Amino acid sequence: MTTIKWVKSPIIPNLIYTSKAYAKLQLLMGSTHAKTKEFGFLGLVHPIGPDYLVTDFKLIPQEKCSGVYWES
Repeated sequence: MTTIKWVKSPIIPNLIYTSKAYAKLQLLMGSTHAKTKEFGFLGLVHPIGPDYLVTDFKLIPQEKCSGVYWES
């Protein structure tokens, strides 16, 4: 059995969402389109110490994508 010993505790960043970004994420994921089609989006983030502030999401235009393959 392999054991992992950390020299220091790993830094686990938190994602902090602005109210606009969180509302947009809820809208994207709760839509009928999200339940029936494959789509991709990227988040706009800014580092804040060890954490990240998510300020917006952008949809990625896609062509000929399936549920098992997506390329940006």
